[in-house]
Amino acid sequence: MSASRKPSKCGPRKSGVRLTSRDRRVIGEIARYGAISRGQLMELGFFSSVSRANRRLRLLVEGKFLRRTFVATGPQQNSTIYVLGPAGVDVAVEDNSFDPIEMKRHGRRSPERMYLEHHLGVVSIRLVAIRESSDLRLLRYIAEPDCRHEYEVVVRGRVIKRLMKPDALAVFAHGDSMLSVYIEFDRGNTSLPQMAALFARYEAYWAETAYQSAYETDIPFTVALVTTAGRRRIDNLSRLTRRAAVSVTFTTFAQLESKGFGAAIWKSAKTEEFSTLWDPLPEGGGP
Repeated sequence: MSASRKPSKCGPRKSGVRLTSRDRRVIGEIARYGAISRGQLMELGFFSSVSRANRRLRLLVEGKFLRRTFVATGPQQNSTIYVLGPAGVDVAVEDNSFDPIEMKRHGRRSPERMYLEHHLGVVSIRLVAIRESSDLRLLRYIAEPDCRHEYEVVVRGRVIKRLMKPDALAVFAHGDSMLSVYIEFDRGNTSLPQMAALFARYEAYWAETAYQSAYETDIPFTVALVTTAGRRRIDNLSRLTRRAAVSVTFTTFAQLESKGFGAAIWKSAKTEEFSTLWDPLPEGGGP
């Protein structure tokens, strides 16, 4: 009788590719953020060289765990982008608490430019938070699949289902306090009525105590909207939040990338001055 072979900790060979633990983490991260560039994967620490990244990512594409596409970043210059492939759906769901239906949708979705640029922007904001060198210290950066929240409320005797789908939730430490910041990435192509509805959902999330129950805290959160558009866009959006019951603040991606989360680059409808995220910051903690 031949000796039995112990199964690999990284799982069986699929589509001719034996998945390593790093492969599974890469698949999970791409499923989590929707799209990630090769350069972003390297900055996040998954690969130490372009040649190693290309070699391993090519195998994952050939095995249909990932799909590869390109986005123009300049004249005759493209950035290599990776999105979830059909064979990667089961891996992502198995290793993470992702919604299988959502993941299957990601695995089939055509990687359109607007979709790619939005998700790449959310990852870029995460990288800015990781590089933060001010008094703010990043504790957690939670992507949309991990901080989306479906909940129910009773309104006039009727049960109504609500869904919060922030782009991300960043939790920072500042001194002895923690600051929870919901991230929204705006490319200037969403209508003002749609943006007003987004801000209203955050107000309801707080007023209906769904946030407090989910994270077991009564410390208010901040909504930080980062836009690739200019000051006029910020002025138009801030007018929508003049009477908002939650803190909503705005900056441009250029300012954020240049100066970081901790700089006085944030504009709100409450003041004409730019301020920091923690001014004023309530005592206590967050999620």
